[in-house]
Amino acid sequence: MAVFGHRHWPRNSAFLEEYQHDNIRLLFTTFAAFFPEGVTEDDVIEQWKEIAVEIGSSEGMLSRKFHELWPDVLVHYGEDYSDILRLVAISLLIPVDTSECERVFSVMNDLKTSERNRLGANLKNLMTWHYMAKEQACTDVPVWEILHEFRLLAGIKGRYANKGQQSPQYDTQC
Repeated sequence: MAVFGHRHWPRNSAFLEEYQHDNIRLLFTTFAAFFPEGVTEDDVIEQWKEIAVEIGSSEGMLSRKFHELWPDVLVHYGEDYSDILRLVAISLLIPVDTSECERVFSVMNDLKTSERNRLGANLKNLMTWHYMAKEQACTDVPVWEILHEFRLLAGIKGRYANKGQQSPQYDTQC
C-alpha cells in the first residue's frame, strides 16, 4: 500500500500523473470484487491521476501524515473520487503488519486469563466434565467404577467412612 504514501511522491506534476499506475492496476484487479459493476480500471486510473495532482499541488496536504491525510480526503473528496478512494479505504483497513492482530490476541488472552482466575476450582471441574462428556451417552458412563473409586478415596481420607450401609441401587436408564 506504499502507493498511497504521499510523502514519497514526485513533486513534478508531469511525473505525478504517470506515477504508480501499475500498482493501482494491481490493487484494482486484486480488489475488483469490492467495486460496483461498470467501474473499470481506466476509471480508477483517471481518478488516481486527478487526486494525485490535487494532493501533490497542495503543501498543506503534503505535510500531513498518512493516517491524517487519507481520512480527510475520504470525507472531503468522497463524491468526486469515489473509485480510487475505495482502494484507499481498503488500504487503510488492511493492516500492513501483524502487530495489530497480535495486540488483539494479547487482549483476548488477558481477558480469558482473568476470567479463568475468577472461576472456582469446582466450577472449572464441572465445566471440564461438561465439555469432555458432551458426546458420551449416559449409558456409557462407568457409574459403578466411579462409585467404587469414590468409596475407596472416602475410606482412606474420610474421618467417618460410612461402611455399614448397603450400596444403593441405581436405575441405569437415562
